Amino acid sequence: MPAANVRSMEALVHFRAAVAAFQDRAVAAVGSLRQETLRTLLWLEQELPRYWAEEVRRGFDRVAQARSAYESCRMKTVAGHRSACLEELQALRKAQRRLEYCQEQVEVVRRWSQRARDQADEFFGKIAPLERSLDQDMPRFLADLEQMIGALEAYLAIDSGTSAEAAPAPESAAPPPDEPAPAPPTAENRG
Repeated sequence: MPAANVRSMEALVHFRAAVAAFQDRAVAAVGSLRQETLRTLLWLEQELPRYWAEEVRRGFDRVAQARSAYESCRMKTVAGHRSACLEELQALRKAQRRLEYCQEQVEVVRRWSQRARDQADEFFGKIAPLERSLDQDMPRFLADLEQMIGALEAYLAIDSGTSAEAAPAPESAAPPPDEPAPAPPTAENRG
C-alpha cells in the first residue's frame, strides 16, 4: 500500500476550523445585508408613503385654515378701510407651497421606492448563488473535509500499528523456551 504524504494533520484540522469560521462570518454578513436591504425597502415602500400622505392631509388642513384666516381678514374693515391682510396672505402662500412640496414628495417616494425595489431584486439575484453555496455547498464541503480527516487519522493509526508489527521486538529475537536453538551452520551443512 503506498504511503500517504500527509505532513500535518494539525494543519488540516485548522483549515477545517478556518473554513467553518469563514462560513459563519459570511452567513452573518450576507444575512445582515439582506436584512438591511429589506428594512430600507420597508421604509421606502410603507413608512415614507404613509408619512407624506399624512403631510398632504395636514397640508390641505393648513391651506384651508390659512384661506379662512385670509378671507376673514378681508371681510374686516377698520375705520372704513379694508386691511391688506399681508400676513394672512403670506401664511396662505406658505401653506400652499408646503402642500405642493408634500404632493411632490409622494410622487418622488413612489419613484424611488420602485427604483429601490428593482435594485434590491437585482442585488438579491446576485447574492443568491453565494447564499446557496453557503447554505448547501459549504456544509457538504465541511462534512467531506471532516470525513477525509477521519480517514487520514484512521490510516495513520493503522500505518503506525503495522510499522510496530514489522519491526522485530526484542523478545522475538530469542527462540521460544521450548524449542531448541538452531544449530550454527557448519562447513558440511553449507554445501
